[in-house]
Amino acid sequence: MIINYRRYLKRRNCSSRTVKNYLDTLRHYVLWRDVPIEQVTARKINAYVDLLLSKRRGPKTINCHLGSIRRFYDYLRLEEALALDNPVKRGLLLRLAKPLPKHLRDPEVSQFLQVLKGRRDRAMFMLMLRCGRQVEEVANLTLDAVDWRRRRLYVVHGKGAKDRGSLHQSRHPPRPVVLR
Repeated sequence: MIINYRRYLKRRNCSSRTVKNYLDTLRHYVLWRDVPIEQVTARKINAYVDLLLSKRRGPKTINCHLGSIRRFYDYLRLEEALALDNPVKRGLLLRLAKPLPKHLRDPEVSQFLQVLKGRRDRAMFMLMLRCGRQVEEVANLTLDAVDWRRRRLYVVHGKGAKDRGSLHQSRHPPRPVVLR
């Protein structure tokens, strides 16, 4: 059953990291439960949440566990045609804190910019700051990504191995970033 689920995730084009995380989460859950998978109830899932809390797991981690388990039960119901209800209800997720974003004050930004060595490092930081690019996207840029004539930068294979801004890699070109 788990092997078929792994194949299912790969068919859905999940990244290898996502597949690994889902399967690791399921392994912990399957080893913990003491009843057949078809007999798990929302109460049993609550007990699993209590276990994760007692192990000092954070709300975001617990929600990831619950999401993985919920997707597995959806898979069993839809793909394996098992007649069972999903014991992980949508309202079961833990509430996450929403802290205000922290920002640097102008003197701190000036101090940070003085520490940067060279134009390359400054350009990388400015791409992240002004264009909203992620660290990994900027770190993986090559000279081929720069369209000097149009003053644009193309981020290929950004977060989730996707070209930034494109819906389907094969039909849409990557979204350009305007260099100013």
